[in-house]
Amino acid sequence: MPDSREILFGSRGARWRLDARGGGTPVRLAFVGQDGLTPVVARTADRQNRLVYVRSLTDSNVWRITTPTPGESTSSPPAIAVASTRTDAIASVSPDARHLTFLSNRSGDPQIWVARHDGTDGSS
Repeated sequence: MPDSREILFGSRGARWRLDARGGGTPVRLAFVGQDGLTPVVARTADRQNRLVYVRSLTDSNVWRITTPTPGESTSSPPAIAVASTRTDAIASVSPDARHLTFLSNRSGDPQIWVARHDGTDGSS
């Protein structure tokens, strides 16, 4: 903060403030939300503090296509295998093709998830 009495920082998908002199327990900036990035505090001409930040929301999903054999063309369109209102990405299929793993921040923090090959029964 401009007066050097507090610091702002990001951790576990949230923005926090902490007394820079006394320490203690960080306080979450609830109004920023978990998508608030790069917070900057500036002092206005009337000596008020103004917080600005970027809000970035990404919603990527894992898609699948079915082919008769690897490398062949498919006759059906791609279908969503894994979807949430957050990021689901970096999928990998198990050697037996029965499960897939993927990275998701649907819980608020990035985690590795495992689901059936069709995306059902996902858990972290």
